[in-house]
Amino acid sequence: MPTSGDGDLEIEPTPWRRDDIRAGRLISRATVYDEVRAALDERGWVQGRHTHRARLSLTAAIDIVVGSSSDDPGPKGPSLARAARVRSHLCELAGTSNLASWNDDRRRTFDDLILLLAAAAVAYPGD
Repeated sequence: MPTSGDGDLEIEPTPWRRDDIRAGRLISRATVYDEVRAALDERGWVQGRHTHRARLSLTAAIDIVVGSSSDDPGPKGPSLARAARVRSHLCELAGTSNLASWNDDRRRTFDDLILLLAAAAVAYPGD
């Protein structure tokens, strides 16, 4: 096993950078679900529309974060596939077949979205 110069084992964990460990700080890498939450926190959440002014629905936030929005130039294939995977995983966790309808349900709260995104970040960190 690799060791540092003073004989201690040097372990390189996957979710953190080695420099962060040596500096005494653990900084986890954000998942796509964390980025979606950040977009919703920053711009606000909307129901009944994809977007309204700056506010985003859950599906609009996904599109913006993964780059599959129609406003983004460039190739869409990989971004569309990633957006579909993220939506599929969220649908699975939410127990729905339609994420837009789940978002638009009037009984839905912003806290429901946050809980769903937090669960997805744990269940699918590699998305």
